Amino acid sequence: MIGKKDMTLLDYFAAQALPVVAAIPDDNWPFDFSDAYGDKTTYADHCAMAAYTFAEALLRARNHEFFKPYQP
Repeated sequence: MIGKKDMTLLDYFAAQALPVVAAIPDDNWPFDFSDAYGDKTTYADHCAMAAYTFAEALLRARNHEFFKPYQP
């Protein structure tokens, strides 16, 4: 990775999400990153940003009330 020495949990989750994101058909693409890099945004940029969007959601989900340990 550029500028990083260690892989984070976010990076790991994004790497796991990337094949799924890349398999989304163009006509079902739910993401709009059109202004991310202006005219220089590529399909790969969109896939990477979508993968990190899923990864961030996975990390947020860990703190959701639904996943708190049961305490009678």
